[in-house]
Amino acid sequence: MLLDFNSNGNSQQKRSKITKACDNCRRRRVKCDGVPEGCGGCRAAKTQCVYTTSNTKRGPPKGYVEVIEDRLGKIENMLAGIVRKKKKNVAPLPSSDNASASTS
Repeated sequence: MLLDFNSNGNSQQKRSKITKACDNCRRRRVKCDGVPEGCGGCRAAKTQCVYTTSNTKRGPPKGYVEVIEDRLGKIENMLAGIVRKKKKNVAPLPSSDNASASTS
């Protein structure tokens, strides 16, 4: 549990987690306190506190997973074909029962 102690030490309150840092804190890679009117870092640096929205989506591009699944399916089919060919070309080994019966 994250607790923030006041200067008098008598009361405890939870720190709220901010979801995004301001541009200045993000660039400097420091913790932003998330105050919209101007965070502590920007006030100390006497700069304007700006929050820009990012339009970049995370994750794979649209359709990428389907392309990879298709490629995987083709590779699996090729591998299955190779295994079937190998099984046809390999002569069956004599079983141990037949070999011991013929030697006695």
